[in-house]
Amino acid sequence: MKYLSNAILLIIIIFFISCCAASSISDESIKQIDEEEIGDRELTICLGYEPRSLYPYQANSQAAQEVLQAIYDGPIDILSSGQIEPVILKKMPDLSDGSAYFTPVSVSEGDEVVNTYGDLVALQPGTRVFPSGCTSPACAAAWDGISELQIDQLTVTFELLGGLKWSDGQPLSASDSLYAFQVASDPATPISKRAIDQTASYTVMDDTTIEWVGKPGLVTDAFEGYFWPPMPEHAWGEYIAEDLLEVEEVNRSPLGWGAYMVDEWLPGAFIRLRKNPYYFRADEGLPAFDFLTFKITNPNGDTNISNLKFNREPFEYFNLDIGDFDSEIRENGCDLISTTADMRDQLSVLNILTNYYQDPSVSLYKRDEGDQDILFFNLRDTYESFDPYLSKAKNPLTYADLRTAMSFCLDSERVNEKVFYRLNDISPEWSLIKNPLEENSSPVFNPEQGSKMLEAMGWIDHDGDKRTGRVASGFQDIPDGTSLTFSYLIIDTKDNLAAANIYKESLAECGVDIIIKPIPVEQFWNPAFDTSIFHGHFDLAQVKWSTFINNPCPLITSTNISNKEKGYTGLNFSAFNSPLIDAQCSKHDESTFKYDRKQILSNIQQIIAEEKPMLKLYAYREILVTRNDFCGTTAVMETGFSHIEEFDYGVSCHN
Repeated sequence: MKYLSNAILLIIIIFFISCCAASSISDESIKQIDEEEIGDRELTICLGYEPRSLYPYQANSQAAQEVLQAIYDGPIDILSSGQIEPVILKKMPDLSDGSAYFTPVSVSEGDEVVNTYGDLVALQPGTRVFPSGCTSPACAAAWDGISELQIDQLTVTFELLGGLKWSDGQPLSASDSLYAFQVASDPATPISKRAIDQTASYTVMDDTTIEWVGKPGLVTDAFEGYFWPPMPEHAWGEYIAEDLLEVEEVNRSPLGWGAYMVDEWLPGAFIRLRKNPYYFRADEGLPAFDFLTFKITNPNGDTNISNLKFNREPFEYFNLDIGDFDSEIRENGCDLISTTADMRDQLSVLNILTNYYQDPSVSLYKRDEGDQDILFFNLRDTYESFDPYLSKAKNPLTYADLRTAMSFCLDSERVNEKVFYRLNDISPEWSLIKNPLEENSSPVFNPEQGSKMLEAMGWIDHDGDKRTGRVASGFQDIPDGTSLTFSYLIIDTKDNLAAANIYKESLAECGVDIIIKPIPVEQFWNPAFDTSIFHGHFDLAQVKWSTFINNPCPLITSTNISNKEKGYTGLNFSAFNSPLIDAQCSKHDESTFKYDRKQILSNIQQIIAEEKPMLKLYAYREILVTRNDFCGTTAVMETGFSHIEEFDYGVSCHN
């Protein structure tokens, strides 16, 4: 009985202790929540470099644009998919509802018209135009200089939301958009004048309505390019356009209508914004923070990781150079690292921080912007190779079926794993138009298939050694004994060399041998050097290019083949010559409707997939890094910081 009493007493003590412990943890959590809810909340973003100006007409850098997203919401967001989202407009104009329409007008020689390429010209015999009712290259025509000619003039109506205010409390109206157009039109304003040249009139109809009329001949449905984001005429109207480039209040603390307004800019240290009390979405509880600070760091990934708020303790064993989570970082560190910082030097660190424990210590979000590595095949019939023994009487790479077989022998998945810690993206086919269904697909690495195709074509393994290239035996008009041994041109970097060596191993599984040729970057891109890619002395060349090419035509049209006659300046490194591609690209240059352009790009993509003058190897998409309790970043992948007012972290993210 005594033992039972002691046991009961022990249970009671343990229960009491556990309750106290639970109570203290709960109290601490409540304390932390109360501190968040009662005090001013602040979001700090690491910015890789400092903007030169925040004046919209000279804020060209990514850093400036990211700060401006907090000051100006919209006015129109363009998603990476091409979808248009009106922000301070009631809706986007549309040809189907009468908010945009064409009016036939008669024109004669010498009149200003917009030709099929979007250029403002004086109408002359031979000028290519869209006759009235025509909206595609299929019905475009060159004016004969004699016939009466009617072409269409486009009118578009933009309507602002009601009740918008500037961050100083003054009303924002359609006249502020007209003022912005007038400043943009001034020769002193350093922006492209193309849209202005295409404009016949920009008129205020009432406080919330602007009517834009294009010059005769302009055919487009890209209406977002013809609305000028408002500027505060009441505050800036006293200055001429040239002065606006220098006035401090315009360049350092511009008025906006967005979620935040400039509070303080300490050069070299930070730009602090505070909540805009007149923000038109304030009744939605936005923005989530009272203050938003852009902390100026540098573009290096290690510096920014060291400034990020996260617990370092679990990673002491790894001896990573990630700084200490000391009081300075707790108080003044960053909650988010902008993609103005290049995180490619931190891929191994990010791999450990996100994958070595069940709960990642940081969160990663990939943007669509970045670069991709492309493999170009040299399709010239004959050319001088870097090494005389690699020169061939007839180039076997001119045959698409050989290039297709080789595409099965490129192990991009292993490159991604071994070199880039699976943080790059890989795709089995060349993709010019972003397709979310293909975004996470894996490459088709199938050396068995590649080997079978080569064998069937007449490329034989003559010595039983995969390390040596197969040789021709009855393949097309290629001389027997020609070896599948090729030069492989790369820019001389550690990552490129590591990737090329993996490709060398995977190609060898098919009986294709490559001789890697690392070239210093200053020679690779300089036509003055014989080793430059522009000279074409290569068989295969790996090139880094921007991700998701909007217009691939400069890389593939016959007029852009790089050769001596053109001063080695063309970007068609493969020397790909396809009448089908040239025809499609000609249509692309004249197409002004979005759907038509997408259809043409789809056709081009299909031709490239079949002919394979080049192959996409892998893509690096810019990585945005945040603390692990961050939310509201879903839209980052689509719109960058366009939805910065929705960014949040902590307890709020779990509600």
